[in-house]
Amino acid sequence: MTNLEGDDAAVEQHLAATAPLAWIRAIPLYASVVTWWKTAALASWMKNGHRFSRPITFSAPCADQRVIAWVITIQQKGSFAHGIFLGKIPYAKSGTGPKKAVIFPGSMDLILSLALDPRKAVKQYEASFPPDYTFYILGYDRNLPASTTLDSITQDFGTIIEKEVGKATIIGRSYGGFVALRFAHLFPHLVERVVLLSSAWGLSDTGKVFAKNLSDALEKEDFSKAIDELAGLFTSKAWRILVRVAMAFMKRKIIKTRNPGSTLVNAYAALLNSPIEPEKLLPGIKAPTIIIGGTRDKVFSEAIYRQTASLIPGCKLHLFEGAGHMMETVGEKKVLSTLLPYL
Repeated sequence: MTNLEGDDAAVEQHLAATAPLAWIRAIPLYASVVTWWKTAALASWMKNGHRFSRPITFSAPCADQRVIAWVITIQQKGSFAHGIFLGKIPYAKSGTGPKKAVIFPGSMDLILSLALDPRKAVKQYEASFPPDYTFYILGYDRNLPASTTLDSITQDFGTIIEKEVGKATIIGRSYGGFVALRFAHLFPHLVERVVLLSSAWGLSDTGKVFAKNLSDALEKEDFSKAIDELAGLFTSKAWRILVRVAMAFMKRKIIKTRNPGSTLVNAYAALLNSPIEPEKLLPGIKAPTIIIGGTRDKVFSEAIYRQTASLIPGCKLHLFEGAGHMMETVGEKKVLSTLLPYL
């Protein structure tokens, strides 16, 4: 495996090779209505998210054939699929590589299910994986019952991965990290390695306040308050303003399509009412583990990050100085330069 850490050129090349949309460079030489229509149809097909299983180059025909000569280079990441597992767990899948990874998403999937736009969910993660990977995103039941526990979520994911995926790298983002840690403990035979992104074994004091406030807002159907809580996860003032404005514009659509408020309420209750005992759970995780986070994360404190890493045998910890929970001040390239060598 190529070591990309610290190699900006290699990371840039990886980003280019896995960008969600293709690069199309057109060189028109002569007009042909039929060829123009075919090319426009192809461009539209690609723009709407369809893709090829490997890089393909379409070369232009000779100029004396009086057609438009187009040089089209397409760089895409492979097959896409989505659906429902166990009649309740939405999923999305991308890639055709032999290596497998499964993403357990964060709290936003408890509010807006990936089932609403699985292709968009996939595009958010495509740049994170080398071309020899197939990755899955497992969402959460859109109607989580009050009896939900983190163990019941973990058991459902275990059933799915055992049957549909096999041994894989398990990636837990934020809330998904709580499930990932339990999964690594309960299903070690299905875990190649563990990646925690902005996640640790337990919430900080400010994280508990955030979780309670967001849960209360959704329970009361106070979406404006929920937006404020989510925007507060960004350390950058500009990003907080941008998120509030964007969500305000999308508010009506979000309210119409979001999960019932009880989904997040019940998921957070499962977390807050059944905290793990880190000294008992974490030393039992034997898979290679890396934690990536920020020193100004209001949900997971630096002390909790370090405690989590110290209790997992051989765990690697990378904290970005000054970065918050969303790591928006870090940038995708720096996160990838840390993550890619590990994959």
